[in-house]
Amino acid sequence: MWITRVVSLFLTYILLGCVVAGAGLYWVIATFGQDLPSRDSVINHQPATITRLHAADGTLISEYATKHRLFIPIEAIPNRVQQAFISAEDKAFFEHPGINLIALFKSIPINMSRVLAGRRLVGSSTITQQVAKNFVVGDARALSRKFRELFTALEIEKEISKDDILEIYLNEIYFGQRAYGIAAAALLIFNKSVEELELQEAAYLAAVIKGPENYHPIEDRERAVERRNWVIEQMMENGYVSPEEAEIAKAKPIGAKLGAYRRIIADGAPYFAEEVRKQLVREYGISEVNEGGLSVRTSVDLELQAIADDVLRKGLLNYDRRHGYRGALAQLDMSLPNWQDNVPALLEAVERPKGCEGWSMAAVLDVGARSAIVALEDGSQARIRLEDSLWAGEAREKGKVGPEPDAMSDVLQPGDAIMVELADELAGDRRLAYLRQKPEVNGGLIAMSPHTGRVLAMSGGWSFADSEWNRAVQAKRQPGSTIKPFVFLAALDQGFSPRSQILDSPVVYEQPDGTIWRPGNYDGRFLGQQPMRVGLEKSRNLMTVRLASAVGMDTVTTYAKRFGIGDGFKPYLSSALGATEATLLDMTTAYAMLANGGRQIVPTFVDRVQDRKGKTLFRHDQRPCSNCAADQWNNQTMPVLLDDRVQMADPVSIFQIQSMLRGVVERGTGRNTVGKVVARPVAGKTGTTNQYQDAWFVGFTPDLVVGTYIGFDIPRTLGRGEGGGSAAAPMFSEFINRALENTPAQDFRIPRGIVLTGVDPATGMIAEGTDGVLGDVLMEATRSDREFEQTYTDESGYITTERDGSTAGAKIF
Repeated sequence: MWITRVVSLFLTYILLGCVVAGAGLYWVIATFGQDLPSRDSVINHQPATITRLHAADGTLISEYATKHRLFIPIEAIPNRVQQAFISAEDKAFFEHPGINLIALFKSIPINMSRVLAGRRLVGSSTITQQVAKNFVVGDARALSRKFRELFTALEIEKEISKDDILEIYLNEIYFGQRAYGIAAAALLIFNKSVEELELQEAAYLAAVIKGPENYHPIEDRERAVERRNWVIEQMMENGYVSPEEAEIAKAKPIGAKLGAYRRIIADGAPYFAEEVRKQLVREYGISEVNEGGLSVRTSVDLELQAIADDVLRKGLLNYDRRHGYRGALAQLDMSLPNWQDNVPALLEAVERPKGCEGWSMAAVLDVGARSAIVALEDGSQARIRLEDSLWAGEAREKGKVGPEPDAMSDVLQPGDAIMVELADELAGDRRLAYLRQKPEVNGGLIAMSPHTGRVLAMSGGWSFADSEWNRAVQAKRQPGSTIKPFVFLAALDQGFSPRSQILDSPVVYEQPDGTIWRPGNYDGRFLGQQPMRVGLEKSRNLMTVRLASAVGMDTVTTYAKRFGIGDGFKPYLSSALGATEATLLDMTTAYAMLANGGRQIVPTFVDRVQDRKGKTLFRHDQRPCSNCAADQWNNQTMPVLLDDRVQMADPVSIFQIQSMLRGVVERGTGRNTVGKVVARPVAGKTGTTNQYQDAWFVGFTPDLVVGTYIGFDIPRTLGRGEGGGSAAAPMFSEFINRALENTPAQDFRIPRGIVLTGVDPATGMIAEGTDGVLGDVLMEATRSDREFEQTYTDESGYITTERDGSTAGAKIF
């Protein structure tokens, strides 16, 4: 009888236990199994990933990220790398349903005691549970969150494959060294791609995630090696590597190359990279740029970029040296005893000018007649010679400079804190140094392909470290005479020719607002009646104004807008002389359309943008090409790309402008600094604004356009004589010579409708009885579709033509 009671009681307790357990399980499920992450959030999970900028040749030039993570698909991760992580973190990964029950039950008593003691729970998480942590919010140490992670792990296993889970895991985990994900860790720690990792390197990466702060490859080398070797042993036990492979791998050092990856990022295009970043933010938003993992192929050519930076800095330095020395950075306290022996400490207190990389700060110790002795920041000494410092006369107002120094004491005094550039040679018993000062003037340079609009190089100032203000794309300044070719182009399209006669004499105009305007020429002289070509070659303001008046400023304004320089361009005659505003990018793009035969282009710094999966989001070249995507070569005909660019002006008129701009550098305002320096066909135009505040030169060969600009950020005079020909054009010439040094010279392409006719360049009259080879004869570009016109300004003040004598312009007052 009692046995029945015991059995009954026992069954009752079992039933009651089941009920309690069932109720408990129901409560757990009801409490923690609801509001789990959605299926879409798991499948479409995209961790924050680095956006990377590459040069045109693929060189990495910049990265943007909140977390240094590179996404890599599971297919690109070698099996051995995957096996290292599975061995270290979850050897039963491919067998369990998301939870390893054996490991879980083993950890229960341990974790119960740790909960009672208020200590952190020990881990028994599977890889799936670690992935689940990315989708569950709450205190990472709380028991409630652990339950939610369990349920989330089970759901994840239902929704996605093991490979997908492992892909998320390997792209999410933190490795230390600011590296998130296996791809970033391989680069930052070993300077390798994931597929290049060796066994011992993969094992270290699998080992370090347990505690990156505890397994630093250098500071905690012994612990790091011990943990790595444990991972290798686990791989051996799991059959992933042989005992021989394991022993060889364990005997190798970790071999970390911390910092090596940072050094491979080219830093020679900061203005370019920042402009691209700004454009990406405008197009895709800041979060997508910093977290979206975009891959951006820019148009920058790093070789041309290095030339551009060097040429601009040299041009700014040359201008600065022409205008004298502004004095020392500071005067050191010479009242201190033995101050000469404490120069390094004294120099530390002097603010170092930004953007003077490659120069050293120095203190003047002794000054003689022919040289000065200076102490450098490291305590060593150098000598500055007078013969190298003759430029350092006193800098005065309005760009003026004092007399050339007769002795070093005219320039330097003991105790002066200065900047020097060290040479590799000696000056007597000390190293030679050159006196330097950071220029106050600034400028920009842009190089562009005229056929595609791809910006190949851009330098926006003396130093990005000193100022991020990009003078190539942000600074709107008066372009001066660089605007004139578009006035002349409008006239050519209206029937004028390069030999049309225009009067160069005083003129007075009434402006639309009722004011009287009296323009003048740069040199104050008047040449009388001249061929239209001379007006552009010699940059004659009065001829340009008369021509603009004849064509009509509404027409000129239309052409300015058509070529992208019409923002703020008002239909006033003064605008024809550059009294408007434009950026260097605007002007370079406009000249690119003159160089390419008059076809419209859109400037671009970016060739292509792809998302983290490789999908193309943007491509600059939109030309259709149905046969370009062939899988293989089967002797098919080459694809033909159609040129669908809009024609902006008559190609014949464009070539005539090219010819006239060649005259600028061969006979005109660019002759001394471009024509005599560049030994290949080149065209361009100088630009100088009132009071010499801005100096420009924009020019081109048939396949390269270069724009240069120099001026003060807060406008003031550059000094008398510092026009486009002397201040900006030398930069253009040096860039062209260096950029095209190893390329054959190309002549400008002649369109149909052009006939070359021998003329007298001084009068524009046809040179009778000559073949254009001997004597001073210019082969003028004339139209073949109509009689050769001779337009001129007669004494009554009207512009007429010989063909029919009709009025073609405005009354001259």
